[in-house]
Amino acid sequence: MNNLTIIGRLGAEPVVRTTKETIVARISLGVNHKKDNVEETEWLEVILWNNLASVAKQYYHTGDKVYVKGHLSSNSYEDKEGVTHNVTQIVADDIEKLSTAKRNIQEQSK
Repeated sequence: MNNLTIIGRLGAEPVVRTTKETIVARISLGVNHKKDNVEETEWLEVILWNNLASVAKQYYHTGDKVYVKGHLSSNSYEDKEGVTHNVTQIVADDIEKLSTAKRNIQEQSK
């Protein structure tokens, strides 16, 4: 079974691409955890397709806290120098905003 659930904060604005038939968004999600009693942040790449990407483009911003339910997807590609790179991403099946970043709240109230 390939299911995961994570909660984290957006490290940047969603990066959105559109084609004739689809829309895809990429978000960088910072997830905190403790290692040897030191808080660390792990940065994960989350891919959102179609309706989820549209919602992220319109409503999600840097610093927002989100819940993501999804699955892992691994791919490989070859760069211009012929080097093969392996990439593991989270493909979101569902995403929900849990809170808005304080900075965004202040900007909206202006």
